[in-house]
Amino acid sequence: MFVFLIEANPLISVWLKHQVEACGDKFYHLASLKDAAYFIQDLNPDVLVIDGQTAQKDAGEFVMGLKEFPHIKNIPTIGLGLGLPEWAGLLNIKGQLSKPLNPEKFHAEVRELLK
Repeated sequence: MFVFLIEANPLISVWLKHQVEACGDKFYHLASLKDAAYFIQDLNPDVLVIDGQTAQKDAGEFVMGLKEFPHIKNIPTIGLGLGLPEWAGLLNIKGQLSKPLNPEKFHAEVRELLK
């Protein structure tokens, strides 16, 4: 599995990166939605995990990227923390993980939501 995380908090990103990679899976992180659609297009992850608070910023640019790369709408997406904004309805939402996260359970929780 290849997890693509959009999360502004670097500590959370580092914790989750270590947990996902320790399970033998791939992980990529961006701190904002700015240019995210281009990275998602190029990297083709299996799942997007988007922090609700981070999703409030740079959303316009990301939504425009969805128009350019419409297949991104089909990638399973999991919200993290606060609820995702209304525009996230354009995505293939599979569920929500609340914060605070338990990094040791993150990988298993993502897999469970993708079933």
